[in-house]
Amino acid sequence: MLALYMSGFLAFLSTAVFVVGYVSNNSLFPEPLTLEEESECLERYMRRR
Repeated sequence: MLALYMSGFLAFLSTAVFVVGYVSNNSLFPEPLTLEEESECLERYMRRR
């Protein structure tokens, strides 16, 4: 039963961290990649596989 409570509490904490980071609008989350940067990263990823 304790494991169930702990699991629920950890799920709540992970959601709370995301919401607070989104609302506070500080540098908790990095800026999204540009289309060029994203394409470059995907190309490098596909070459490694």
